[in-house]
Amino acid sequence: MSNILTYPLIPIVAGDDMMIISDVSVKGNPTRSVSVDQLGAYIGAGGGGAAGVTSFNAKVGAITLVGGTNITLGTVGNTITINSGAGGGVTNLTTGVDGDALLATVTNPTTTPNIGFGWQGNSTQYINGTGSLRLLNTIPTNIILAVTRTTGDATLTGNLLDIPNYGSGSGGGTVTSLVVDRTSGDSTLIAGVLNVPNYANTTDFSLASDTGTTSAMAAGNTLTIEGGTGIETVVSGNPGGARSVLNLSDTTVTAGSYTFSALNIDAQGRITGASSGSPVPYKTLVFSISRTAANVYSREIWYNDTGVNWTFTRGGVGDYEMTAPTGTGNLLGTSRVHFSIMNANRVAPSSGTGVLPQLTVARIKTADIFAVEVFDNQTGTVVGSSADVPVSASNYRVSVEVRIYDVSE
Repeated sequence: MSNILTYPLIPIVAGDDMMIISDVSVKGNPTRSVSVDQLGAYIGAGGGGAAGVTSFNAKVGAITLVGGTNITLGTVGNTITINSGAGGGVTNLTTGVDGDALLATVTNPTTTPNIGFGWQGNSTQYINGTGSLRLLNTIPTNIILAVTRTTGDATLTGNLLDIPNYGSGSGGGTVTSLVVDRTSGDSTLIAGVLNVPNYANTTDFSLASDTGTTSAMAAGNTLTIEGGTGIETVVSGNPGGARSVLNLSDTTVTAGSYTFSALNIDAQGRITGASSGSPVPYKTLVFSISRTAANVYSREIWYNDTGVNWTFTRGGVGDYEMTAPTGTGNLLGTSRVHFSIMNANRVAPSSGTGVLPQLTVARIKTADIFAVEVFDNQTGTVVGSSADVPVSASNYRVSVEVRIYDVSE
């Protein structure tokens, strides 16, 4: 057999170049020739039992497989296994939802991630169109119906329910009246009668007061507010619904101003009777006289309903005068005047020992002037003489009440 190593090499292999091959399909395995194209076609077609490859991903020739990030290659015989590395897969997971009615939570976001969804809220809430929780008592109950269109969706804006008149037909037609006689079920339009259930009228509650037994109020029942003694109630309209106003009941007393009044009061504190009484038959002036320094004398008005501004002067030793202004009339001359005087001062006599009270009187001098006069009490043969009140820093004021009676006789 020829030594093929002694033959020169071909620089470029062509498809019609020939090769020697043994034909095992013929007895004796005779030598035959085959072209390179024939041999390539055989290998590419997968003939000969073990399949061959003519190209890989449109690539021919020598192909190198390289594992990328977190990818490893395993080869067993002619089998190549592509494996993911330990760092592959999801590295982090987050989520979020609009509104607050549905809560989305993520556990193990970097190892075995899981998303959980949980509904929020309670039986007093509902979910609006934005996925947010709202209280059931915010649903408008004083619905105002408007039918201004014939197409489009029904809308509820505030408390205005706008339901289009979708046209006539079986059970439909123009809306002629509104009925609200249920609290559940679908709205219906039958022969012009639109029946919209009052979906908000479904809440039970309990009624309690200061006394008595707490009572349960079922949905749809009427709560009646009654007035007790001296109280009456009035139901009136209100933009947010009906309201009950509590008023004090009128009594038989006539409204007005009463003087020197006599009043009747019941157990609830109401005035059930009133009448004007008779005024006192006199005018009153109450004042005091004091001495704050050696030659400083003054008076202080405590009460005065005489209608006169009285002027105070010291006329001399122990003489203190009160004068009505000119033009006030013969105030003292045509009346009966009563004086009450309190002088608690005690002074030492000019002779002898001990202390004696100061004698004090009041008298009318003219139709417009009266005077308060103070005297010394002396002992022995000495007659009492006028004396001023002591300095009030260590002694007492002299208080005087004057009552002026009108005499009709």
